[in-house]
Amino acid sequence: MRSIYETERDRHCRAFFRPEFISQRLGKPGSWQGSAIDRLGLRNPIQAEDLATLLQGRTREGERLVRDPLSETNPVTGWRFNLTAEAPVSVLWALAPPVVSARIRLAHNEAVQAAVTDFERTLNRRPWYATSQVPERQRTLFAKFSSGASRQQTPRLETSLVLCNFIIQRGNGGLSSFTQEEVNRRERRLQSVYKRTLETRVSWIVGGKIHIPNELCQRFLSRSDAGPAKTNSMDGSRPLRGQQLFEAWQEQARGWGWGPMKVAALLRDAQEQTNVRNMVRDYGTVARLGRLWIHQRVQAAKGDAEQPEKAPQAKQPEPAKKVERDQGMTHSY
Repeated sequence: MRSIYETERDRHCRAFFRPEFISQRLGKPGSWQGSAIDRLGLRNPIQAEDLATLLQGRTREGERLVRDPLSETNPVTGWRFNLTAEAPVSVLWALAPPVVSARIRLAHNEAVQAAVTDFERTLNRRPWYATSQVPERQRTLFAKFSSGASRQQTPRLETSLVLCNFIIQRGNGGLSSFTQEEVNRRERRLQSVYKRTLETRVSWIVGGKIHIPNELCQRFLSRSDAGPAKTNSMDGSRPLRGQQLFEAWQEQARGWGWGPMKVAALLRDAQEQTNVRNMVRDYGTVARLGRLWIHQRVQAAKGDAEQPEKAPQAKQPEPAKKVERDQGMTHSY
C-alpha cells in the first residue's frame, strides 16, 4: 500500500493511461467501483482528468469535495493498493488453453470486486442484505486498473486500486476522510478477501488444485532467466504486445519442459480427480439416505408389533323405533 500525496498523484496514476499499459502489460481500461459513483456522476472507462480532479479533493465541476483535504493533519489524497494473484495462478493463466485462461482472469476480476464490496460493507457495519438506500450509508470510491503482465513482461495477474480519501454520507451530505491507521487495518482484510475468493473460484474452474512447480514460477519471475531475449523488455529489445506475449510465454515453458500440452494434461487429471470425488460423495449420500429409509421402516414395523391388539367391540343393538298414531297415520322415527 502506498499513500498518494498532492505532489505525487500524477506519478502514481499517469502510467495507467499510457497505451503501453494496455498493449505491453495486457492492461484493461480503468473502471470505477463504490456507491459514490452515482453521486459524483462518473462513467466508465475512467478518464485521467476525472481521477486527477478527485484526488485533489474536488468534483468534476471544480467544487471542493472534502474540507481542507491537504491540511497538515491529513495531507493524503488517496491510497494505492495492489491485489496480485499468487505466482502459480498467474503462470497457469499464461499457459492454460484460451477458454480456461479467460475464466481465470474473470475469476481474478470477480475476486477484486468482492474485496472492494466487502470494504464498503464492513465500513457501514451493516448486514449483507442492507441496500444502498440506507440513509446513514457511507459512500466510497475506488479506481481499478487491471493488468496481466509486469513491467518486465512476465506473467502477473494484478489489479491496482486507488482509494480516494473521502467518505460521503448519504442523506445529509456530510463529508469525512480516512485515517492512515484505519486504512492499514482495512487493507489487510481487503487482501484476505481477495485471496480467499480467488482461490475458491480458480479451484472451481480447473476442477481442483493444480500444483505448478515452484521452479517454473521462479524462472518466469526471474529477470536473469526470463527465456528468449525478445520476451524481456528490460534488455533494450522491442517489447512484445498482446497475443505475442502468450506465444512467448508458452515457448519459454516448452524449453523448460512445461508446454501447453503438459498443462492441459494437469487440467484433465484435476478434472478426473474431481469427478471421482463427486462420485464418492454422491455414493455416500445415496448410502446414507438408504440407511435412513431402512431405519425408518424398521422402527415403524417395530412400533406396530409392540402395540397391543384391540378387542373387537360388541355390536350395539339398534334403538327401537317409536311409533305414533295421529289421525289414522303412522310415523316412524
